Amino acid sequence: MWWIIWVVLVVAAGVVLFVLLRDVWRRAKAVGSELARAQSVASQLSARAAELQALADASPAIRPVDLEDVDAARAAADARRAEDRIRKAESRARREVRDAAVRDRWMRDGI
Repeated sequence: MWWIIWVVLVVAAGVVLFVLLRDVWRRAKAVGSELARAQSVASQLSARAAELQALADASPAIRPVDLEDVDAARAAADARRAEDRIRKAESRARREVRDAAVRDRWMRDGI
């Protein structure tokens, strides 16, 4: 009679061990796939960082203003202001076109 109890206990222990090992294996596979995805994201991040560094290296560095030559500094500031005015005017024109299209769509839809 005792041998039946021992056989049942050993089989039950084997089943529990199988279930636990299967769960550990599945979790290990999930961790492996997440690590692969993390490696992919890290490589994309490093590529983007290199791209941004190249853009930063290509852009002109900000230089201090030489106030010894006031006329040249004033001319440079005026040139920057003129560029800003042009950029703002272009932005304003794009915004007006977009707003007009929205108003037309609203009028057409009866809103």
